[in-house]
Amino acid sequence: MHGESIPYGYGFWSLVVVNAAIFVLFALSFLAPVRRREWRSFGVFTAFVVALFTEMYGFPLTIYFLTAILGSRYPALNPFSHASGHLWITLLGGGPWMSAAIHLVSNGLMLAGLLLMGAGWYRIHRARGALVTDGVYAWVRHPQYAGLFLITVGMLVQWPTIITVLTWPALMLVYYRLARREEREAEARFGDAYARWKASVPMFVPRIGLGRGAAPSVVERLDPEALTFAVLRGLAMIGGLAALSIVPLRPEHEVHLGPLLGAFITYKAALFVLLFARPQRARRIFLTTLGADLGIIFVLVWFTGGGASHFYLLFSVLVALNAYQFGPGIGVLAAAASAGLMALANVLVTPAVLWSHIGARAALFGLLGLALGHIAGRERRARAEAERFNAELRLALSSLEEAKERAIRAERLAAAGRVSARMAHEVRSPIGAIGLNVEMLEEIVRGCPGPMMGDAGDLLKGIRAEVRRLAGLTDEYLTFSRLPRAQPQEDSINEMLDELVAFVKPEADQRGVVLVRDPDPLIPLFSFDRDLLRRAVLNLVKNGIEATPQGGWVLIATRLDGERAEVSVEDTGRGIDARDASHLFEPFFTTKPRGTGLGLAIARQIAEEHGGTLRWENAPGGGARFTLRLPVKGAGHD
Repeated sequence: MHGESIPYGYGFWSLVVVNAAIFVLFALSFLAPVRRREWRSFGVFTAFVVALFTEMYGFPLTIYFLTAILGSRYPALNPFSHASGHLWITLLGGGPWMSAAIHLVSNGLMLAGLLLMGAGWYRIHRARGALVTDGVYAWVRHPQYAGLFLITVGMLVQWPTIITVLTWPALMLVYYRLARREEREAEARFGDAYARWKASVPMFVPRIGLGRGAAPSVVERLDPEALTFAVLRGLAMIGGLAALSIVPLRPEHEVHLGPLLGAFITYKAALFVLLFARPQRARRIFLTTLGADLGIIFVLVWFTGGGASHFYLLFSVLVALNAYQFGPGIGVLAAAASAGLMALANVLVTPAVLWSHIGARAALFGLLGLALGHIAGRERRARAEAERFNAELRLALSSLEEAKERAIRAERLAAAGRVSARMAHEVRSPIGAIGLNVEMLEEIVRGCPGPMMGDAGDLLKGIRAEVRRLAGLTDEYLTFSRLPRAQPQEDSINEMLDELVAFVKPEADQRGVVLVRDPDPLIPLFSFDRDLLRRAVLNLVKNGIEATPQGGWVLIATRLDGERAEVSVEDTGRGIDARDASHLFEPFFTTKPRGTGLGLAIARQIAEEHGGTLRWENAPGGGARFTLRLPVKGAGHD
């Protein structure tokens, strides 16, 4: 099939199976897919690995394709040896130094990916379901997926194939979408704690500069348009070089092409490093390196035949890209420089081509720069106008949605309030009468001796307890239906909480729960409605006591945060289930067997009545934390 003198370095299907199985099982142990979408994403990774090792040891499809296109110009004496499968080494001229560099980069990327996945796996399993924000998670939100990306990039550097290059973007996309979905679920589960961590830690690329959480990541700092232009310019120039290299050159020119191509790729890589290091100077860097690009193309044209070199077409690519990015001015300037350099190359090489050819090319450069620059300017103005209109439309839609949600919520609360008030009024009088009659029966029972009177007294005590509970429920319904307006007066919130803790301590002791106070003495006196705020915090503390198992604790803490005072109630229960998170403050929603579902709704109403907010989050060590934030307006000082 390949001739007697050309050894065939493929067909080792057992190595395909063994290597693919090792990588797939290794990734499986770290990624641990459970749900269907996780298995789908893992399936794309498996396809990537199988395709890679199939071409590495089984059947070299990419090499067959390239040799069919390039024929005798393929830069390898034996393209079907295993060593020739390292395409970057083969296409860039080979050599021990090139081989060492490629292997160093690829193996380094894969090792970094493995270490990153291992560090993420260790933190996740040690946390046992809690939110992880330390270690490697202080640098990136998805270290395991970032590690997977590094491993696949390392594979592409070491052994690129047509199938893996086409599969890689799909692999990145499915894991990016999976990461986004996991973030939505985690935000519902962990609440504000996750939202704050998400805002300070990047998704995949760590932040560089002022430390963790202090500066945006290198990708976030670079303008998307600048990044797109840099990628397009690099791909267009390198791709143009590669495409034009297919055309045969004269023997005296071929010796120069390999080193120039390698130097050009190195220069483009250095340009990206400079852009990421100085993103605020992107425009200046692009304009400066435009001169370097023109110089490199000039040298390439000069060394490959001057005016007769077909590499002059790269001037057209450069003029078009810069005209579109910077407008007609820079486009015409680049065209003029290109024409001058092409004329110089024609002078330096003999025999020179006809100057009419050089003039026609120069005119083409000028027309290209002027036309594309003008079109780009019109397109930018139209896009700016569309973006302005879209921003106004989004703002209007957002305001409309917020108003709609407020109206719906107000209508629901009003309807619930009317129903609650009516029911409470209807039930309150009979409950009062039943309570009065029970008290009279208790007096009668106490005055009548007999063996059955003791049991009758116990039954009456139970009836009275239930009557009191029902009376409490009706009071809660009435409070919800017509919450009084806040009557703020200057007071001490720490003193109010001390009294509240003393009030609920007997109930906590009866349940075996410890109440812990952590007051902030720096909170000054400020205006609030003592009765309303006490009711709100009492609801939170009672919820915490009921959610905490025997032997646990409930922490009631205060903290001064700028111009706001915070009151937080944290328990050591099981926390808030993700399925209940979106309904937490809805009236009548409860997870308790005998709850009304109004405690948190009333607490939030009271917080908003004071111009504050009520937030929640699942605490890192387990349990839930509710935080009241109140403005310290007109605060006085002791």
